[in-house]
Amino acid sequence: MRNSLDFTKWDARTALEYPAVTVFPTGLIKFNAMLAKKLRLWGMKSARLAYDPKTKRIAIRAFDYRSKRLVSVHHHLKSLCIKSKTFSEFWRIFPRKERRFHCFYDTVQNAVIVELENPVPPGRRRGW
Repeated sequence: MRNSLDFTKWDARTALEYPAVTVFPTGLIKFNAMLAKKLRLWGMKSARLAYDPKTKRIAIRAFDYRSKRLVSVHHHLKSLCIKSKTFSEFWRIFPRKERRFHCFYDTVQNAVIVELENPVPPGRRRGW
């Protein structure tokens, strides 16, 4: 008797188990390219950062123009970075070492929300 199994195709490029952003002690917020595209950040030139001390969340709202009052967004081949040293120093919110945090796109606020109280558990990263 033959065992019939139903297989579904898995594509590593589209699979996001948990969207996570990497936050560095220097204030750098880094998204990989695939996550930045899903969160509608890819192609944007600047961002406005906001912090909610009660819920310990960062809101990142991206814009397609540059301004002196906004933080610049830097695009690389496989990642997108937001340099926010003065923001992190003002609020004193960033970790002592590199950490990954859960994030999602909020359609009501039209912004990416990074949950600083919800870190990704340490474990094996992409690659073997």
